[in-house]
Amino acid sequence: MLKIIKFLNNRGGETVVSELEKPQKDFDSIRNVFEALLNHEIFISSQINNLVHLTFEEKYFATHNFLQWYVTEHIEEESLARTVIDKMNLIGDNVSGLYLFDNEIKNLKGGIEL
Repeated sequence: MLKIIKFLNNRGGETVVSELEKPQKDFDSIRNVFEALLNHEIFISSQINNLVHLTFEEKYFATHNFLQWYVTEHIEEESLARTVIDKMNLIGDNVSGLYLFDNEIKNLKGGIEL
């Protein structure tokens, strides 16, 4: 968020940060946490894509260039979330597998801390 604010301010814009909704904090399972994460990352990617599309329509090429970092970043974020869910699918309902999952997830790119 700060990267976007700095970019907009440097381009002569004015930014206003509105109040954010509190995130969901109660989940039925750890799997539901990561499914919610993936769905959120997909949503954010679609919003980024909408902004990129708008930069083409309005011929804001500096902004288009700036947004490419976010495009790349969210490809990685979605991939990471999918990898976590794939690993959870391998574990299935095996509760003892969660210990291995916890150790494995620390080695993923991005180093998720549980």
